[in-house]
Amino acid sequence: MRDSPTPDAEWICEAVDVEVKVEITEPSDTNTFSPKKKFRGKSKTLMKNTYRYPCSQCSKVFAHKNSLTRHQTSHTDEKFICMFCNKILSTRDTLIRHVKAHTGLKRYQCKHCGNQYTSSTSYSSHVRKHTGERPYKCPECKETFSLPSSLERHVAKHSGTKAFVCDLCEASFWVPDDLRCHVNRVH
Repeated sequence: MRDSPTPDAEWICEAVDVEVKVEITEPSDTNTFSPKKKFRGKSKTLMKNTYRYPCSQCSKVFAHKNSLTRHQTSHTDEKFICMFCNKILSTRDTLIRHVKAHTGLKRYQCKHCGNQYTSSTSYSSHVRKHTGERPYKCPECKETFSLPSSLERHVAKHSGTKAFVCDLCEASFWVPDDLRCHVNRVH
């Protein structure tokens, strides 16, 4: 990989043999780079029937069919191994994101505090701490959140039932991610 980014550069990751198109712009007043894509500023609301594509092999449900298709590759026997730490990952995309943590390549820098991030998603979530933006709105009580996962947890609490139960110890959780974290940490 190259040492320093240039605008609209194409990057080739030797670790997974993937070519990635990176679009970055150079601010005129500093030597840092910032992402070209800006916030859209649209409020995102989680509707009750938005998630209508369930995975037949686990408890995850998706809003878009292509998200489900991409997720289903995680259930295949094909695995991807990180060349730095030998961690086994289920998809090529997750391997690419994982390898970025090892390479230290952080293309997104916060203009408010200087923190750097490897992904635009992490960067965007971080910037909301500075701006106070809370684009995810509960359809029932109109409370707003800065992260979709926070909204998901909140909406689940309106049901009053912790629907995701551990098969090993009977612990129950509001959302599937909390159950997965529990199983990985405790069992």
